[in-house]
Amino acid sequence: LLGGAVIAREHDEFFHRIQTIQKAGGAVPSPFDCWLLLRGIRTLPYRMRGHCANAMKLA
Repeated sequence: LLGGAVIAREHDEFFHRIQTIQKAGGAVPSPFDCWLLLRGIRTLPYRMRGHCANAMKLA
C-alpha cells in the first residue's frame, strides 16, 4: 500500500497525465486501505529502529 499526494499546476501536461491515471485507477482509497496506511504510519518508528540496528550490525 502506498499513500501520497501529487501537487501540480492546473492544466499543464503533468496535471493531465496524472488525472488520466487517477480516473483509470480510482481516486479514493477504500476504508480498509486507509486503515492499513494508518497502521503502517503508527508502526514506522519501530520498524525503522529495527532496520537501523540491523544495518549497524552489518556495517
